[in-house]
Amino acid sequence: MLYVLVRVQTQRYAIAATHVAHVLPPVEWRDVPGTSDATLGLIDYHTRPVPLIDLALVLGGGATSLSMGSRILILDDGRIGVLVEQVLGTFREHLSGEGDASRSLDAPYLGPIVSDSGGMIQRIEVDQLLAAYAS
Repeated sequence: MLYVLVRVQTQRYAIAATHVAHVLPPVEWRDVPGTSDATLGLIDYHTRPVPLIDLALVLGGGATSLSMGSRILILDDGRIGVLVEQVLGTFREHLSGEGDASRSLDAPYLGPIVSDSGGMIQRIEVDQLLAAYAS
């Protein structure tokens, strides 16, 4: 399967490319009171409001520092936008992880972990991320 490889702070994560509709530079968002800490607000995506989350905050770290490499991944045809520190590229890998010990009950959107020459990569389970953060 093809994955989009992203960096969030010092860690690398994989998101199935089939879920990624677009990769955008950071855009201005509108704050929405009463949302979760990880929800930054709403962005305008093809004239429709889309919730934007900061993946670093979702994963329990500090907020993403916006830079020239920061990107917003639009997932599942605009159901949600995900701010990441950097898109590193794509790669092909089989990440089944059935019963993988790296999975967390507290964070069901975290999937199995694989390693390559650059270190560990953990899969983001988009369906679980959508269930937790998309309206």
